[in-house]
Amino acid sequence: MYLYPPKRKRPWLRRGLLASVILAGAGLYILYTRPEIYRPELRATPTPQQTAQELIAAGDVFFGSGKIDQALDSYARAAELAPRNSTAWARWARMLALRGYFSQAVQTAERAVELDPANVEAQSILAFTLDWNSQYGEAILAGVKALELDPEYAPAYAYLAEALADAGRWDEALENAERAVELEEDNYLTHLNLGYVYEKMGDYAEAILHYSDAASRGPLLGYIYVRLARNHLALGDREEAQQQLEQAIEIDPNGPEAYVVLGRVYREDGEFERAISIYQQAIEVAPDYAEAYAQLGVTYYLQQQYELAIPPLTQAIALYREAHPNLEEENISLKGRVAEYYYELGWAHAFFGECDQAVPLFESSVRLDPSAQAAWEGLDYCAAQATPTP
Repeated sequence: MYLYPPKRKRPWLRRGLLASVILAGAGLYILYTRPEIYRPELRATPTPQQTAQELIAAGDVFFGSGKIDQALDSYARAAELAPRNSTAWARWARMLALRGYFSQAVQTAERAVELDPANVEAQSILAFTLDWNSQYGEAILAGVKALELDPEYAPAYAYLAEALADAGRWDEALENAERAVELEEDNYLTHLNLGYVYEKMGDYAEAILHYSDAASRGPLLGYIYVRLARNHLALGDREEAQQQLEQAIEIDPNGPEAYVVLGRVYREDGEFERAISIYQQAIEVAPDYAEAYAQLGVTYYLQQQYELAIPPLTQAIALYREAHPNLEEENISLKGRVAEYYYELGWAHAFFGECDQAVPLFESSVRLDPSAQAAWEGLDYCAAQATPTP
């Protein structure tokens, strides 16, 4: 009988084998999930950072194809990268206005002019943003300043014409709009604003001709089709207007104005539920767009759903006040519109017996528009409610 000595344990061997297995597994995993590590030809080429000029050029391409949000982002990044580039700030301002950020657009355009007071494009876009922010007098002054910088710059005439039309100065507006077309007949903007002048003058058929001309020249902009729709509505062609609005939404699904106008079409046709749905879509794509909240509230108000009308009307007024801190000093059209929302909100509270909340709203309404009869009636109604019955 032989006795063998006990076998010596070799823990280092087992550990080495285990480590080998783990390393092999890791290698196979990397091979299949990150093949570029082993095969240099598969490695991604680092993307060089775009320059400010490249970002401006990209923004121009996006704008030309109607991609407002992408253009806005490109111009904003260009301004961030080159904070003294006046053109980047000006074109960023234009996109902000097209997206409904009117007060921010004015501030951005002012920065563009501050950086380069001789930049006629920046000065012209300042006129445009001021006009869209309902600052018509300031817009006219900015437009005149742009023409002083370059009397042959067609967009300056076009933007000035738009502001003059909003101010009710029809003859001057038409003269400047026609001059813009004369200087640059192939520019969509000159035809667009000539159409706008005719629209403001009440010549809707002529406006449609020029808006159609603008649409045919590009860029593909949803708000041109909104303007076409407005004029078709004025002529009573609701079917054509609806088609134009649907096309506007297809071109620019993030543009809230088309939803708001389409909602009005449905509401006027008695399709309140469809109108409400459209206004809610407008709020979803543009949560800061005051008019979407206002029209949603008005729709509930007209249905006598006063409790539902209160939140959106309250939000609409808050957004208008935020955008126009000195609302009492603004133009009559804007003041009259917000005065309506004040008295409708006041009546919504009054119908619930909340005259303590309604009276300040009626008072705000008549301050904005002394001719707001519904607000005066609201004050009389609440006064009668407060009078004790003998």
